[in-house]
Amino acid sequence: KTLYKHSAGVTALALHPSGKLAFSAGKDKKMITWNLVKARPAFISNIKGIAEMIVVSPDGTRYAVGLHRRVDIYSIETAGIEYTIDMKTRPNCLVFLTNDIVIVGGESPKAEVQ
Repeated sequence: KTLYKHSAGVTALALHPSGKLAFSAGKDKKMITWNLVKARPAFISNIKGIAEMIVVSPDGTRYAVGLHRRVDIYSIETAGIEYTIDMKTRPNCLVFLTNDIVIVGGESPKAEVQ
């Protein structure tokens, strides 16, 4: 099956631990939560930039979206931003250590624990 809803190129993808949801972000500044069981969008959100990465927390209750010089942490339940990590450089990678603690690596030589 092909999932299509973005109007411009896809820049980031992630899979929920349940295997029933996926996330995509695109150059159209949209974030789509996909219902993989029904093969259709569950939510479509406008985001304030072009996402370069999406990472889902181990228990699947949160996901992180990396944009230019910041990372937004979203709640799956509300699809809203819980908090933002502002950075001095572009974020390149992120790992959830737990559901509440993340490590972010970027263009600087340091990784930050949040």
